Formats: sequence, C-alpha cells, structure tokens
Amino acid sequence: MMSRSALALLLVLLASTGQSFALAKIVFVHSYHAEFPWVEDYRRGLENQLPEHQTIHVFLDAKQASDETITINVEKAWQLVIDELPQVVVLADDAALKLLAPRLIERQVATVYLGINANPRDYGATGIRMTGVLERPQLKRSIAMIRQLLPEVDRIDVLLDSRLTADTIVDETLGNNGLVSNIEVNAYQFDQFSAWKAHVENLSDSVDALFLGTYAGLQNEGSVPIAIDEVSRWTSSNSPVPVFSFWSFSIADDMAIGGYVINGEQQGAEAGRLVSHYLRTGELLQVRSPDQGHYLFSQKQLTRWHLPLPRGDNILLRP
Repeated sequence: MMSRSALALLLVLLASTGQSFALAKIVFVHSYHAEFPWVEDYRRGLENQLPEHQTIHVFLDAKQASDETITINVEKAWQLVIDELPQVVVLADDAALKLLAPRLIERQVATVYLGINANPRDYGATGIRMTGVLERPQLKRSIAMIRQLLPEVDRIDVLLDSRLTADTIVDETLGNNGLVSNIEVNAYQFDQFSAWKAHVENLSDSVDALFLGTYAGLQNEGSVPIAIDEVSRWTSSNSPVPVFSFWSFSIADDMAIGGYVINGEQQGAEAGRLVSHYLRTGELLQVRSPDQGHYLFSQKQLTRWHLPLPRGDNILLRP
C-alpha cells in the first residue's frame, strides 16, 4: 500500500506536469431542451470522452421557450458559472455561444463550443481561451444526391422554424443564391405548425420535393411546442411530394425518406476530446470542423415513393 508521503509526492508530480488527477468540474450550457434528440446525441458523445469528470448541465430551451424565459435561463446559466467556478465551460449550439461568449471571454473562462452553424466570430467568440467544433449541415450535399433519385427535379422547398439556428442555416447554406446543383431551392420559415401545414397542403405544382430543416421551434396556436416526431410524421404522411432531411432522427419508416445526415454524437465526442486535452495540458487546440456525415435512408419510404437506393459508399439503410 502507498504511504501518505508517497501519495502526496505523486499528487505534486501530477500537478507539476499538468496531469488531471482530481475530478474537474465542467458546466455544460445547452441551447435547447434535454429531450431534443440532437442534444441527447452530442451529450452522450461528450460524456463518453469525460467519464471521470463532473459535468453540470443547464438548458436554455431556446427552441421552445419565450424570449423572456430564455433571458432568465441565460442568467441562471451565468450564475451557475460564477458559483461553481468550473475549469471549463462547454457551450452547445449557436444560441448559447451568442448569449454567453462575451461574458466568458471577459472573465477569461476556458470555453469549448460545439454545434455552431455560423462563424463564431459573429458572436464575438474569439481569443486564446475559446475553441470548439463547427457544425455544417450538409444541405447542398443532400440536394445534389436527390438528382439520383429524382432526375427531373427542378425545385425543392426547405421548411424550417424561425429560431436562430434556422436563420443561420439559411444564411450560411443558401445565402443569396437559391440554386444548388442547378436546382431551385427556396427556404420557408414558420413559427406556427398550422402555417407549416398550410404550406405543405398547398404546394405549388412546380415543387418536386421537400426538405426538413430545423423544426423543433414550431408551436401550436397556444404557443405550445410541437413534438418533433409529430411534425416529421405529419409532413411525410401529407406531403404530395417526397420528403427528405439532413437529421437522422427525422428519417424512419413513417418519416423522411433520407438524406446526408450529420452526427450529433460525433460533435459531442470532438468537443469532449478538446476538453480532455485542455484538462491534461492546459492548452486549447484549434477550432475544428469534422467530416461528420453519412447517407441514411428508410427502405420503406424508398419503396413507398418507388425510388432506388442511391449508389455510392457510406450509405446506411433503415428497414
């Protein structure tokens, strides 16, 4: 058995070499709500990289809550940082970075972000105490793939909610140019599920396919959030044209047909590796943007629409 003096010497040596022997405390600020599938995926990925450390989670609920409630949640998150004095703060998705990055930079708190669609500089997220993982939904890659399934496709409508992430996806992916692979792409954003439904039920004859963007922020008339599975199932069931998506949780036998999907768990794992490296060495590595996608399709939906499975590598098929 190691003597007390030997153990004390080991602790001193570990501290002097930058090794993380004791539990580190991490405050993880999520832009969204705990039940959102994307949150569950990246949370699992991050925690798998940091099993020995204490992670405290706080949720801003920026997809479903009112602006007033989001402001209150931001203040709670900031107070948690002040009270807990974590070694690292993790910020997930654009809302958390936009709302908390300036304060964390001012306090010189080591920060790792993930799931960021915009340029982090747009949120003031710069400096040697901040790094992270960028998220780039592969809308253009998915749309290019659709030509294999629908050779005559001329126009696609992309449907999204009206929250910050949707705004950023539209700006970063489509910009001012509505052409992708010579296909006309039009993005439509909605607050109310009723307006979303009306758009689907009254599609122009010129629309050849729909694409599900972000939609966890949709609400009923009483400002009640709509379950995301309800949105994807209703859209698939009622759309007169094929429905695609770039989120894996939207693709199933009663939801979207498929698409080039991004991986939330990989985002979390990349962020976890950045945090782990910092805790071991005191060094924040450079911002990264992992090659994070693969093709995913539902066989039942392909059969329903009489579509072939696209050719190529890295294709997964659900029954």
